Amino acid sequence: MGTSMAAGPLGAWMYRSFGWHSAFLLEVLFALTGVVVLHWSFKKIACHARYSQSTLLKHGDPSQLPSHADGGGWLLLILAVTTPLVAFTLGDNILRWTDPLEVALLILGPLFMVTFVVYELKIASFPVIDMTPIFTKKYLSVLFQVFGVISILNSV
Repeated sequence: MGTSMAAGPLGAWMYRSFGWHSAFLLEVLFALTGVVVLHWSFKKIACHARYSQSTLLKHGDPSQLPSHADGGGWLLLILAVTTPLVAFTLGDNILRWTDPLEVALLILGPLFMVTFVVYELKIASFPVIDMTPIFTKKYLSVLFQVFGVISILNSV
């Protein structure tokens, strides 16, 4: 809460001193910091590949990965991401929320998401996203920590 209270005066000072473009430059700084931390993290993780269930880290060489793509997984992932986005874009802008197409899109979005997860867990031989580590206690704790940090940064 304290960071969001300080963000208003900081934003006003940045606007008066450097113009409104400075807010985007601050975002670039955050993004570059994130890329550096991510690169460092991947180097650290790659040193301990035996503890990871990542196909890339196990093989160590991208040329040894499977040559074919999981077409069904990619299709479901695209549908799971774009369907809710289209639904929320159309809703109340072009279509009414009660329009049958809008209702169908709002129902299909979560269905595609669940279908994608089940497909990746049970059916795909080389999944787009390996779902098995996602349901471990360590992964979920890191996921919630990242969600918390992103929430805090978005309040700035």
